[in-house]
Amino acid sequence: MRGGPHTLSRQLLILVMGYTLLLSIPMGVVNVWITYRQEAARQQEQVEAVRSLFGLQLAKAVWDFDQASAQQVLSNLDRFPALQRVEVVSPDLRASYVKKGTPPAPIDEAQSYPLMAPEGDMEIGRLRLNLDAAALHDQVWAGVLRTIVVVGVEMLLFAILIFALMRRSVTLPVLALSRHVRQMTPDRLQEPAPLPRARVPNELHELAEGVTRLQYALHEQLAQRDAISRTLEMSEARLKLIADGTPNQLWTAHADGALDYVSKSALNYSGAEADQFLGNAWTAMIHPDDLPLCKAHWAACLQAGATYQIDCRLRRFDGAFRWHALMAVPQRDESGTIVKWFGSSTDLHDRKEAEHALEQQRVHLERLVSERTAALFTAKEAAEAASRAKSTFLANMSHEIRTPLNAIVGLAQLMRGDGVTEPQAQRLDSIHGASHHLLAVINDILDLSKIEAGRMELEHLDFSVESLFNGVISIVAESARDKGLTLSVNTEGVPPWLCGDATRLRQALLNYAGNGVKFTERGSMALRARVQHRSGDELVVRFEVQDTGIGVAPDKVPLLFKAFEQADASTTRQYGGTGLGLAVAQGIAQLMGGEAGVDSTVGVGSTFWFTARLRLGQAVGATAAPVETLSQASEGDQGLLRCAGATILVVEDNALNRAVAEGMLHAAGMNVELAVDGLEALNRAKVQSYDLVFMDMQMPVMNGLESTRAIRALPGWANIPIVAMTANAFGEDRTACLAAGMNDFLTKPVDMRALNAVLVRWLPQR
Repeated sequence: MRGGPHTLSRQLLILVMGYTLLLSIPMGVVNVWITYRQEAARQQEQVEAVRSLFGLQLAKAVWDFDQASAQQVLSNLDRFPALQRVEVVSPDLRASYVKKGTPPAPIDEAQSYPLMAPEGDMEIGRLRLNLDAAALHDQVWAGVLRTIVVVGVEMLLFAILIFALMRRSVTLPVLALSRHVRQMTPDRLQEPAPLPRARVPNELHELAEGVTRLQYALHEQLAQRDAISRTLEMSEARLKLIADGTPNQLWTAHADGALDYVSKSALNYSGAEADQFLGNAWTAMIHPDDLPLCKAHWAACLQAGATYQIDCRLRRFDGAFRWHALMAVPQRDESGTIVKWFGSSTDLHDRKEAEHALEQQRVHLERLVSERTAALFTAKEAAEAASRAKSTFLANMSHEIRTPLNAIVGLAQLMRGDGVTEPQAQRLDSIHGASHHLLAVINDILDLSKIEAGRMELEHLDFSVESLFNGVISIVAESARDKGLTLSVNTEGVPPWLCGDATRLRQALLNYAGNGVKFTERGSMALRARVQHRSGDELVVRFEVQDTGIGVAPDKVPLLFKAFEQADASTTRQYGGTGLGLAVAQGIAQLMGGEAGVDSTVGVGSTFWFTARLRLGQAVGATAAPVETLSQASEGDQGLLRCAGATILVVEDNALNRAVAEGMLHAAGMNVELAVDGLEALNRAKVQSYDLVFMDMQMPVMNGLESTRAIRALPGWANIPIVAMTANAFGEDRTACLAAGMNDFLTKPVDMRALNAVLVRWLPQR
């Protein structure tokens, strides 16, 4: 119930007056008690005054038995209004004083004091005094009334003051704030609440400021609500426009699937009215063949609450059925219950037709791909067969060339050792040089074939950089000396020991150095190595061979590293060669993670270079000397002499090569027995032991690998050395021989020094 505008003031006044009254009651009680004590103490003071003023006079009158004097003294007690009755009592004298208008008082209420003799301590009588209780009460109430009047006036003034202050500081600001709130309307929310007129802010200021903040917040919320409402209206209008304008058919449905909205595009597509859809389903539009599946899927989605997705055919207004993608997404409340479905239908008939066409094209393409794959597989098989045939052909050619070349080189060495004339010696040296040139060509062809086929495998062994360059210098030194060329080596900055394939590095450097000597008529040739890049223990080393030869024209440089290509390919060229050395060197560099190239100026010279990725190595022995010294040759001869007389079995199917091997071994002081194939060698090994066996690989009846495995299985043959002496020079041939149980590998054509080194290495010293 709403009160009047002064309800708070009246309530506040009543409360102040009531609390003031309640506060005055205990104050009055306390004042009565204090007044009573004060008046009682005043009466007692009068008693003490009577005793002190008249006690001696009354005691003397009693001592003198002077009744008149005693009565005279008692008559002076009118000055003490608090005394109601005073009596002097002694055996011989009685005198009394009674206040006028005082009724008799009981004796037991009197205060009794002794009267002592003037000249002794003897009690001669008693002085009895009765106080006037009525006078005491009158005095007390008079004082109380005075106090009540004074305190009442003070309390009233204090209440009025408090009321006035409370009205000014509390009531009026609250009333103003209440009036401000009552008059508040939405268009006045930005008017601030009135603040109290107080110098020091208090709770009413906070209340007014809070009301102002609430107004501003309410104003902002109303503004936001209006903005949201306008946005929602715009969004609804926009969504309706989009829904009506989109080619997709949009709809919404209740939780049970009954439609409650259908877009204009759906109505236009179906040619039906909205009333035909609302509250129903689209079953009338679905193709009869698709309807059972659509209904079953819809029922399952309703039960599981899952998204509805299916492709089916819908009837258009003209009666034609087109493929559509139907989708419906459930909307859930906070408890997870489905409250609505939002669905769409997208025409994908053209896409279906395109997919069908693509499927036909895919089948056609798969058939074509299958045919092409079969053709490519056939071509691949043919290419691999051709590659295998090429490798087999090269291996056979190498074997067939090395076999007679072994006889040529071996017979030339035997004839040279038998003692010949100087012209004959020169001819034999020419035969030896031509044979080694032919062997170098064969090796280059084989290496190039292995590089192209990806069959060249690199070793990773520690080697000495000094030994690597000394080996190259020792081979080209004689040719360079014949031309008067100066050779130099510079490996400053390169670690002394590296890890990699030293044999292939030496081969690449030797190809460069051989070309340098070939194409340089005067001047010098320098072999260099430097570290191009280093990361931890991995290095990229650049190897260079610089000459002062004829140089290469810029247009010929791209041809240099192609197999069988040369800068001058004319039949009248001055310099020979197959053009394989640089191609092999480039292949080796690429296998080692590097590259190869040349910097050349015609008439000035060329610098052929290649790079290789290597690792830091560790010292594994003394650095090899560039050439064989006389003392080393002498030590080799002495070692050969110490193993002379050993019995050697040579297993070789070629009669000429058997004769060459027999002659070389006889020249070394060995006893030789011969076998024409692996089976004969096996039969000999069963009945006789040998100090060493030289075993060919390709032989009729039983090849060298089978024979070696069979011989190793015989008792007592586990530690007898068997060395391959074969024209099969591929790396896999060496691996196969070692895997079969052979101890070493010697390729044809066999050099006399290499043969002697094998003998010293494997024969027991006698």
